[in-house]
Amino acid sequence: MKDEARLIGGDDVSPRTVPEPHAISHRRKIGAFYTPLTVATILCNWGIRTNDDTVLEPCFGGCTFLEALLTRLQLLGKSSPENQLFGCDIDPLAFKYLENFGNISQQRANFILKDFLSVGDIDIAEKFDLIIGNPPYIRHSKFDILQKATVAAWAEKYDIALHGRASLWAYFILHALNFLKLGGRVAWVLPVSFLTSAYSTKVREILGGHFSRISAITLTERLFLVEGTEEATVILLAEGFGDRHEPTQISIECVDTIAQMKALVEKWPETCSDSVNPTLTQQGSGMLPIEAIISFNSFTSKNLIFLKDLAAIQIGLVTGNVPYFIKPQKKWDSLGISSKYLRYIVPKTKWIHGISINIEDKLSHIENGIPCLALDCPVAPQSAPVKEYLAGYDKSEILLNATFRKRGVWHYFFDDRIPDAFMVFMTHLGPRMIINNVQANCTNSVYRVFFKSKSSNASKKLAAISLNTTYSQFSAELLGQGRGSGALKLEPSHTLSLRLYIPPNKSVDETNAVFTEIDGLLRSGEFDQARIKADTFIFSDEKDFIEILPIIKNGLNIGRKRRMRSAEQPT
Repeated sequence: MKDEARLIGGDDVSPRTVPEPHAISHRRKIGAFYTPLTVATILCNWGIRTNDDTVLEPCFGGCTFLEALLTRLQLLGKSSPENQLFGCDIDPLAFKYLENFGNISQQRANFILKDFLSVGDIDIAEKFDLIIGNPPYIRHSKFDILQKATVAAWAEKYDIALHGRASLWAYFILHALNFLKLGGRVAWVLPVSFLTSAYSTKVREILGGHFSRISAITLTERLFLVEGTEEATVILLAEGFGDRHEPTQISIECVDTIAQMKALVEKWPETCSDSVNPTLTQQGSGMLPIEAIISFNSFTSKNLIFLKDLAAIQIGLVTGNVPYFIKPQKKWDSLGISSKYLRYIVPKTKWIHGISINIEDKLSHIENGIPCLALDCPVAPQSAPVKEYLAGYDKSEILLNATFRKRGVWHYFFDDRIPDAFMVFMTHLGPRMIINNVQANCTNSVYRVFFKSKSSNASKKLAAISLNTTYSQFSAELLGQGRGSGALKLEPSHTLSLRLYIPPNKSVDETNAVFTEIDGLLRSGEFDQARIKADTFIFSDEKDFIEILPIIKNGLNIGRKRRMRSAEQPT
């Protein structure tokens, strides 16, 4: 640990012994993911400018920031810096860690056991040169009753209305502004949702109104993957609190490793570009080059639409227990359940490779033993094997299953709304629309697409083709969020906001031919050729787009490489 700190920090750092972190399950519950000492050292070296700087860490947790803060101040010549450090944490175990820091533990009055959002001037009268840390990663859906009440009280007190889905970290970094000195600085370790989520737009706007310089560095190397959070990390640096005349644009960089991040931070303020950055008000772009975003935004046409202009999106059917209700043909045969009580349902997308699903696909899935036959029986089936199968389900488990409890008949999940198409919403190579030619339904492993009533078959195919273009795939990278596996996930609202270009005057015959060709290319794994074909067909009359296509294509490739953390850049 000592050698690592010396290498990254560039100084002879002698970190103190910190106990092993307590149970990951407990830390997940409170949203605590401890920052590696290497990263804490880089940020503390940036944030502390003199040995008289005062510092607040609103959620000090495992004390790695405190360790790095002490070291930095000591290296700047402060022999007893502990009275300049303040902290707050809701977790009693965090205070156990303070016992490893003898001098700090004697300053216990500087450290408060309390939810930071409830901390006010009565608790901490100081104003600080630097506020630093890694705020809790807790989604709004995971707030407990107390957290909901605390957030509501905070919003009312400060008259700040964030989006209803805002995560806890968003409130933390805004509340911290109340404790900064004029000209003060902040350094935060945040999830990439700071740049990609809709609710973060308001947060970015508020920060832009308070600091003279702001930089967000997206780090594709996952810092907290083993601790249960899948998101990439954003290092947020801001200085000049209260020293601005107009809203500050956020400069964004993306690096692959901690070492590259260290080099970038050490170049501050050159890191913080003065160029106009569209991400202050636009969702997304954490992993995408700014020049590609600018080119994407510069393209305008009356033929550009959102997917919501064409169709509605719904999640697929929720079974409550997929392995119980959906099996291969042979499994049902072994149970004696006849085809009379079975219905074909679209299987997982790893078995669907094109942009259509046809009768040949259906037969192939059944014949090759893929789980694609769902139990579909009436309220009171007469078949003895079916009755026996249903009766074997543990009654107590039925009562405990929230999905089953919502149904009039616990085992019946079909709603008989047959979609026009299916949407692959979590994938490494972007979303894909699959035209439904077999009148099948699907589970919630894919979304259901319902086109507006006047849509012809050709217009549906045209939309499916357009979604494969570089333009629409770039749109997906802007909207979606990368997962720990490197896959891109689109929520239903994101899917509806996908941008499509629908060219006029494409004949039915030409559309059908290109649709069939792209479908075949995708089934053969020729993804790049399929996208090139879609670009050529969709934008054949758009010279303005053809000129900027290389920039957007390069941006798409870089964004996917960063998201997937791939050694080879996608093409």
